[in-house]
Amino acid sequence: MPRLAKKNIIIFEPHEGLRESFKLILGNDYRLLFANSANEALDHNGQNTELLILNADNASHALEMVRVAKQKHPDLKILLVTTNLKLKFQENAIRLGADIRFHEKPWNSNEL
Repeated sequence: MPRLAKKNIIIFEPHEGLRESFKLILGNDYRLLFANSANEALDHNGQNTELLILNADNASHALEMVRVAKQKHPDLKILLVTTNLKLKFQENAIRLGADIRFHEKPWNSNEL
């Protein structure tokens, strides 16, 4: 029986320690693609990609990434990992297409 290909998760997170955490938590079940820049994350073709995880500590930058990602790949799910839990930021991100709840840093690995 052929083995199913793992779904891709694109991760834009500049902090190496958090990248390692994602590897430990998600690496067995998904193919993790780490982007070194916002443009690299957004330029991914979306093929076989289930989720885009964005570092959202810079609110305006994160909102722009959500907007562009949803324009390019409307069905892509977006998870924001952030220290910014202001309601206005969350409302704007959801309005632009972030469709998975926010996770505050540091996160509980069972929730992720």
